Amino acid sequence: MNPPRQTALARQTAIAPQTAVAPQTAVARPTTIADIAPGTVLRLRKEDWKYGGQNLLLQVEQLRPDLSTYYDDQWIWIIGRSLGSDGTGQERVIALVRVDALPAATSAAR
Repeated sequence: MNPPRQTALARQTAIAPQTAVAPQTAVARPTTIADIAPGTVLRLRKEDWKYGGQNLLLQVEQLRPDLSTYYDDQWIWIIGRSLGSDGTGQERVIALVRVDALPAATSAAR
């Protein structure tokens, strides 16, 4: 009876010495994302946010800066409510917004 055949990977694993790999630690990166209070109204051009294709008047409810690291801190997810031209709330929007567009924010009148 013939012995079972070893695959190339099994042979390599059996021969290669085991080396310990140090776990990678997260590197803290500075962020340039402004702290925007809930209720702030952002006037966004269609170029300032993805997937909308139109200008957006957005009343901020929540920022998600924790997700911005996936976009090299150039974009941030903002949850809010779109506003009509008369300032009335319309629908809930989750928008990926260009961080450079945030300083143009204006405070909502309450």
